Amino acid sequence: VWERRLVELKAYLLENGNCNVPSTYEANKKLVSWVKTQRCQYKAYRKGRPSTLTKYRVEALDQLGFEWEVLRTPVVDANY
Repeated sequence: VWERRLVELKAYLLENGNCNVPSTYEANKKLVSWVKTQRCQYKAYRKGRPSTLTKYRVEALDQLGFEWEVLRTPVVDANY
């Protein structure tokens, strides 16, 4: 499954120019969840905690320019 999602992320990258799959990406909700999981797993990996990420997986994502931390844009309420 991990390799399949990596292929899907590569396709997303080719189409969108980055690996920042938004949480609102309706075309592939499984990819949205997977990307979020990779970021959570990376935090554990860096701290030496149990993680599904391996050095190989981190390197594979790094080669794509995967951003491990992204700033969340606050939602602006038009009625505010």
